[in-house]
Amino acid sequence: MAAAIGVVAAATMTAAGLGAGTAIAEAPPNLGGMATVNSEPFRSPVWDDYGAFFFRVPGHGTCKFGPVQGYAGCTIVPRDAPPGTIGVNIAGDTDGPYWNWNAPWVSVTNLPSGPWVPPVLGVGQRLVIQNSSCAVLKVAVVACTSPGRGFVVSPEGHHFYYPAGDKRHD
Repeated sequence: MAAAIGVVAAATMTAAGLGAGTAIAEAPPNLGGMATVNSEPFRSPVWDDYGAFFFRVPGHGTCKFGPVQGYAGCTIVPRDAPPGTIGVNIAGDTDGPYWNWNAPWVSVTNLPSGPWVPPVLGVGQRLVIQNSSCAVLKVAVVACTSPGRGFVVSPEGHHFYYPAGDKRHD
């Protein structure tokens, strides 16, 4: 399992060119080889989160699924992100990946609403909610996918994936 994780992480990091952010029209990484974990411990008990799921990436941020199908986002901000960025998101299988901005008109947050602290998703683990999945490829490197869209993000850089011809992404 560890060898498979290393291969997926190395291939994704190499393809992603993390450290030199890229956005390309190609399929997102296949996370199917990662160990899928039970999603229930990751569901927020806070009413204001509307049933969304969250996980922590120790020392590097929090990621969220839902509350609508196809939504995934993380608070990890790579050093090559535009100024004012507070994370990255995929929205409803139709938009993204895109940068999440710290602006008064932006209502998207990838953090739980209350005092609940989400569990850690470990290296080599994958969380699947409806048709989206996120995995921690290695320390501080997260990949999230939704049909035809995805991102790999770390403090060192990012890589965005989207359908050919798509204009609804950053």
